[in-house]
Amino acid sequence: MKLSELRRKVLTIEKVVFYSLDLRQWQTPSLPRMRLPVRFAFGREEDIECMAADDRLNLGGRSDFYLQKLQMGHKLLLGTRNEEILFYLWVVSGEKILMNKVLALEPQQIAIERAFVRKDVRGHGLFVHGLNYLLPLEKEEGAANCLTEVSCKNRPMTHTVLKYGFERLDSSYYWISHPLRHHAIVLGPLRKRSRPNTIISPMAGAQGRYLWKAEARSQKPGARSQEPGVRNKE
Repeated sequence: MKLSELRRKVLTIEKVVFYSLDLRQWQTPSLPRMRLPVRFAFGREEDIECMAADDRLNLGGRSDFYLQKLQMGHKLLLGTRNEEILFYLWVVSGEKILMNKVLALEPQQIAIERAFVRKDVRGHGLFVHGLNYLLPLEKEEGAANCLTEVSCKNRPMTHTVLKYGFERLDSSYYWISHPLRHHAIVLGPLRKRSRPNTIISPMAGAQGRYLWKAEARSQKPGARSQEPGVRNKE
């Protein structure tokens, strides 16, 4: 095995950029009719069990991590057809976990993360149609801003979020991954809102598993304040 190939297996570094959408003046955009009829709804614990059983959904052994996210108040949006899950993304508020860091979100700000479209149905616009379902609901609940992040390597998704109306921020992070740990180095203005992660252990095995610490915050990250205020794949 070549040294360059060995390094890729042992250590990878990827730049991920943050994007923001102001929901205060935002109106749901008109989209072409979906060529693939999909039903959108929020998921429950039993849905994660179904996801874990389908290798095409790329959970990578993270079912326990996903169950914990639900228990902490994070929302799981699913796109299904004929009882099959084709698409999912997570919606978080309060705090967003970036491996060994935690990013504090602003009041009335939500973050979209871990958006995934099953490989055999990509190109049908499931991500943007999912946003059209999700964001009006979040806006009604008081969300004023939506944050997401996209890997610089994922040019199709970068084009999609910009076309949808997101604006690129001056903040990003480097995702440093090796078999034992995953690290995030946050750059730009958002760095001031990041702190060391004391919610989960950043221990990540070969399958990218995260182990949650026993102690949990008294306030769930999903609880939104009433005060005014990537690695996405499609």
